[in-house]
Amino acid sequence: MSEKAKISDNAVLLQVSGLKKYFPIQRGILRRTTGSIRAVDGVDLSVRRKETLGLVGESGSGKTTLARVAAGLVPATGGSVVFRGSGREVDMTKLGKKEKRIVWRDMQMIFQDPYSSLNSRMPILEIVGESLIVNHGTRGRELRTRVTGLLEKVGLLSSHMNCYPHELSGGQKQRVGIARALALDPELIICDESVSALDVSVQSQILTLLLDLQKERGLSYLFIAHNLSVVGFMSDRVAVMYLGRVVEIASSKELFNRPLHPYSEALLFNYPVPDPNAVGERRVLKGEVPSPANPPQGCAFHPRCPHATDKCKAEKPPLAEVEPEHWTACIRWQEIELQGRPIWKAEAASEH
Repeated sequence: MSEKAKISDNAVLLQVSGLKKYFPIQRGILRRTTGSIRAVDGVDLSVRRKETLGLVGESGSGKTTLARVAAGLVPATGGSVVFRGSGREVDMTKLGKKEKRIVWRDMQMIFQDPYSSLNSRMPILEIVGESLIVNHGTRGRELRTRVTGLLEKVGLLSSHMNCYPHELSGGQKQRVGIARALALDPELIICDESVSALDVSVQSQILTLLLDLQKERGLSYLFIAHNLSVVGFMSDRVAVMYLGRVVEIASSKELFNRPLHPYSEALLFNYPVPDPNAVGERRVLKGEVPSPANPPQGCAFHPRCPHATDKCKAEKPPLAEVEPEHWTACIRWQEIELQGRPIWKAEAASEH
């Protein structure tokens, strides 16, 4: 049974079904297409109302591309992205730019690099207030009042509205990005590695801020990160991506304690944990990520999987619900014994 069939439509805010994004490979003087890079290759997942879905995977797994296609910033090659915001249901892959602008009032994005995501020539007042000006015509004293409220909400001073991005620290820039995302009171915020460029102490402040805002405003997050402790701290559920496909979805606690896919286990033990009582030792995942232009036959992870058999090389496993609320794309999940690593407990506690 698919995840879409399992969860009622009313509980799902964003439903991604069979999503594909291929980038053409062009060569020669005539720029002929000789192949394609399968950045996202048939992804199914959902973000429920008022929850945080974490999305993890190695660099190049397709996380950011998935986020940008889901937000309508990049056109899809196939599949659908159904968004149910403000009482309407739309497929982002079928909308024109004008229609997307309306939907974007309910779906915002916080980008990875706060240094490049803010226009260096605009003061903070214009950066945060731009969407209010464009969508509601807010100007003058009313605009300054609204921007002041947003800046104070994210822990900045009203005087910061007169500053330019280069006058702010990295943490302050990211808070400006959050304020900008909140300006139109969205229902869904896509956080694309939104704390990875920040110092650890600043990361903690931003993560706590995001959780407080979620509780206060009933927000939903699609939270993309490579830091597993951050994902465990933030997420209600976690989706694991490998080579453009989702290979496992489960609750945060279930995934960290009892992974059912070898790649999920490998990620857990490939991350150093500053805890002397942590279970197991760090393991280095062998081999290189295959090229998304020429993915392996069968299970894409089989060249690096210590549990792979000839059947794994021949069959492409679907993402299936093998236990209640636990999906995996491994045909041997019942035969192999995988070890969990509940690092989220120790590190989540330290974040407080």
